[in-house]
Amino acid sequence: MANMGIGVLGGQNTVFKKKHQWLFSIIGITSDGSGNARDGIATLPPLKSARPTVTFKEMEIQHLTETVYYPQKPQWKTIELVLYDLKTKEGHPVFEWLKTIYNPEEGTWSPTFKEAQPADQGPNAVKRTARLQLLDGCGCVIEKWIFDNAWPQVLDFGSLDMASSEFITANITLRYDRAYIESDQTNSNETTTTDAANRADTAATASPISAGEPLGQRSLPLAGPGGRIF
Repeated sequence: MANMGIGVLGGQNTVFKKKHQWLFSIIGITSDGSGNARDGIATLPPLKSARPTVTFKEMEIQHLTETVYYPQKPQWKTIELVLYDLKTKEGHPVFEWLKTIYNPEEGTWSPTFKEAQPADQGPNAVKRTARLQLLDGCGCVIEKWIFDNAWPQVLDFGSLDMASSEFITANITLRYDRAYIESDQTNSNETTTTDAANRADTAATASPISAGEPLGQRSLPLAGPGGRIF
């Protein structure tokens, strides 16, 4: 098949990363999609977020007739996390996070210099590890970002309007120390592609069509580029 001049973009194994296929998780605030809604909602699902942005401070050097620059300390920009504000079974997750720093009801302020630790990611932790997962069409993780020591710099519980029927959201401006892509994603991607192809082969083998059988009476797997089932 001709590639119509688009080169690798038309390849069978090309997987596009899409803006609507992702999960963002912070323990106690928003989950990775696991769990059972029948047990009650404990965390809030995300509506909008972003991948990180980093800039570098610079050193200016005067050199003869030129000014040259060298990169210095990196600085990570804040990101906005917008959550659907649902009724939860125990308190409001975002407000509970606020209370780990400042409790307006009691008038107490509890500054902390403690970094997020794997064993200390519970409801009393101020700094927490945030995770962003990008997914392919089968729900397999193709990219995973880690945000170290994330904490809420701004909490916005949203405006109200009698003339609007939109859902209420809770908006968080997240400050974090650094962000990075997990280094084991290369191996995970290779495994994901292989597993998806195997699932496609298995599904095709398990759904034979007898001669003369109407197609409308069978549910056929639709395998796309790279063996992915849609």
